[in-house]
Amino acid sequence: MAILLLAFVLVRQLAPVAGTDDSAFLQLLTSRMPELQGRQSPSFSAYLDFTLADAARACGAGMWGGSSGIDEKAWDCIFPKLDLDGDGSITPSDVAKASWLQGSVLVKRLNISKQDCREATALLATWYPKLAPFLVRHAQEVLLSAWTGVKPFEASEPREQDLALAAYSAGSPQPQELLELSDCQEALLETVPPVLNLATSVVGLSLPHSAAEAVLKRVSLDASFLAKVHIVVSELGGPDKILKNTEATASFVFRIAAEIWNDGVLATAMDEIRLSMSWWDWVSTAVPMIASLSSFFLTGSTLNLVIALGLGGVNVVNLGKALTSTAQACELT
Repeated sequence: MAILLLAFVLVRQLAPVAGTDDSAFLQLLTSRMPELQGRQSPSFSAYLDFTLADAARACGAGMWGGSSGIDEKAWDCIFPKLDLDGDGSITPSDVAKASWLQGSVLVKRLNISKQDCREATALLATWYPKLAPFLVRHAQEVLLSAWTGVKPFEASEPREQDLALAAYSAGSPQPQELLELSDCQEALLETVPPVLNLATSVVGLSLPHSAAEAVLKRVSLDASFLAKVHIVVSELGGPDKILKNTEATASFVFRIAAEIWNDGVLATAMDEIRLSMSWWDWVSTAVPMIASLSSFFLTGSTLNLVIALGLGGVNVVNLGKALTSTAQACELT
C-alpha cells in the first residue's frame, strides 16, 4: 500500500492538471498494484498489505489501536502471534499465514482478496465520481473496513452531496415516465428477476428485495436493454432451445446478468442498499459484493450456473415460466 500511495503522489505531480480526475487515478493505480507487487519477492505483498491496524487486531488492542495507540505490553503480545514458526523473526510467510489477519465472514464466504477489494473500490469511484477524492484520501480505511467488516477508528464520512450515483446525476438523462411496454417486452422483463437471483446466488450473495426491485425498475425504463435480452434469446436459438439445454440456459443467465453488470445497472442495487445503512456499514458490505461480482463476470465461467440450474429451485422455475411467456409474446420458438 505504501507503493500505491507513493505512486499516486508521483502521478499527481507529473500528470497534467487539465483533464484528470481522482477516479481515473484510482483505477490506474489499482490496475498497476499487482505489477508493483510483482517486482518484489513473490511473498513480499504480504508485507505491503500489513499495517499497524492489522497488528492491533492480534491482541484486541482497541481493534484499530485507538487514540492511546499500541503500548509495549500489547506489542509483546502481537510479536509472537506474528512469528508463527517461532524463529524470532516475522517473515512474509508468517504474515501470509496468520489466521487472525483473514477477512470478515462475508469476505471468507465470497473468497475474495484484498486486491479484489481495491479493484472494487476503483469501480465504486466510477459509479460515484464525486466520491473519488474521498476514496483516494481514505483508501486505507476503506480497504480495512471492507476487509474486516469493522468501522475504522475515528473515521470521517463523505459529504451527502458526493453520494450521487452517476446514473442519477443531473447530466444523465432518465425517462420521466414508465415505458408503455409491449407484451413481448413485458415477457422479456420477467426474465430479469430470476436471472439476477441466480447470478448473485452462485457467488454467495443475496440481494435485498428493495435492491432487486430497484434493478427491475431501472431496466423497465430502458427499451434498449430489453432489446438486448431479445437479441440474446434469438442468438441462443429461442426460448425452447434455451430451456431444453442446461448449458444454453446457463449461457442465457450469464449473458443477461453480464449486460446488467456492464450497463452499470447493478450500481442501482448497491445504491438502494446504501440508503438503509450507515456509510461504513455499507462499505464493508458493498465493496466485497462488488469484488465478488466483478470476479465472476471477469472469469466468464458458467460452470457454477450449470450446477445451480441442475439443483432446481424457485428461480429456475420462474425463469422457465418467463422464457415460455417470451416464446408466446415475442413469437419465438
